[in-house]
Amino acid sequence: MDRKIVLVIIGLLCSLHTLNADTTKKNTFDPLVLFTDQTCSELKQGLTEKKILCCKDTDFKEVALKLHRGIYDREFRIQEYKEYQHPDIMGKKNKTNAYSLLDNATGIVAKKVKS
Repeated sequence: MDRKIVLVIIGLLCSLHTLNADTTKKNTFDPLVLFTDQTCSELKQGLTEKKILCCKDTDFKEVALKLHRGIYDREFRIQEYKEYQHPDIMGKKNKTNAYSLLDNATGIVAKKVKS
């Protein structure tokens, strides 16, 4: 077999092994080392950039660095939203739920006429 082909095959096998090892490896990093809680929306008090750079998990490190530098886009990430009840709840109380396919939003009910 040609030496170049053997090297390419070995390279591909090594790449596949590395890819497989990365996807099967469990993430053992504890985000509470950097953040105040599991939402990862606030850094621990007194955390320095040097300590953040020592983090081995690249995803958590990126978020922590952006939070530390004040450039993390917080819009739509961690928000408080007003809760709304399901429309059927008030519909049942006000008796505005549908009775048949012939009612509509005005509350007017049509009678089915034989033709």
